[in-house]
Amino acid sequence: MSDTHWRVAQERDELWRTQVVATTLMLERKLPRCLWPRLGVCGLNYGLRECWYLRVEDRNDPMLQKMRRYVKAFSREEENEKEGMEKTDTMKGSISGTPKLRPKHRGGLNNRKSLTGWQMIRHSTLGLEMEKEDSDEDQDIKYV
Repeated sequence: MSDTHWRVAQERDELWRTQVVATTLMLERKLPRCLWPRLGVCGLNYGLRECWYLRVEDRNDPMLQKMRRYVKAFSREEENEKEGMEKTDTMKGSISGTPKLRPKHRGGLNNRKSLTGWQMIRHSTLGLEMEKEDSDEDQDIKYV
């Protein structure tokens, strides 16, 4: 009985999401293009492509929260490793008499931690590694 209830709830949730997407697409088609940027939200703010979206929803999805925890944990480990390497580099530099300077990170969109985290998640969940290999075959796709 509980399994049936769970399946019905899942189907209802999927149906609701489908209706939201269909409504959003219908509104996007009906609106003149000159109004899209004014009403939408830029996708770059959320780690998406440079497109305008009418609706951005932040859900409390347990899987998304779990992925965020993993991304935070791995980014902390990488930061600790980098700091450890920098400390050893400065120690080696001070022993030889010439201190080594850290390279400056240029501020850009690709260097942001949040965007790199989202890119890692997108590549792992959507299988974009395979998509890169098959990019030659899909050249005739036109996005509307």
